[in-house]
Amino acid sequence: MIYDFKNPVEVGMAQEYMNKLIDKGAMCEVLDKRGKRTSPQNKYMHLILALFGKEVGYTLEEVKQDIFKRTVCREHFLKLGTKAIFRSTSDLNTKEMTTAIDQFREFSFNTMGIYLPEANEEENLRSLEHELRMSGYKYT
Repeated sequence: MIYDFKNPVEVGMAQEYMNKLIDKGAMCEVLDKRGKRTSPQNKYMHLILALFGKEVGYTLEEVKQDIFKRTVCREHFLKLGTKAIFRSTSDLNTKEMTTAIDQFREFSFNTMGIYLPEANEEENLRSLEHELRMSGYKYT
């Protein structure tokens, strides 16, 4: 169940539900759903990374790990500790993902001359997605 704790009615409903689970001795997971990236945003990110990869001859995974995370958007993904560890894209919230995607689009155009469509260019994106599928490039 997802409850919006900004709404007092839903807070009460959530508390009632939790009490029922506690009475049953149930096991549950509580997650904070604020700001997590969305499925459409995730799909868009994979599509533009794949478009870039197809143009430069890299796989989607090479673009995602080596260029997107380690080079262009390093500040969003690098976790410093005893050794460098790179966060998953699923750890980013909507705002962080938007910023990372914008940085990658700028890098693509300014460094490689490759234009990657914006998320609102739906017809262009559908056409490019079809082109990727027809070419056999693996992008999901």
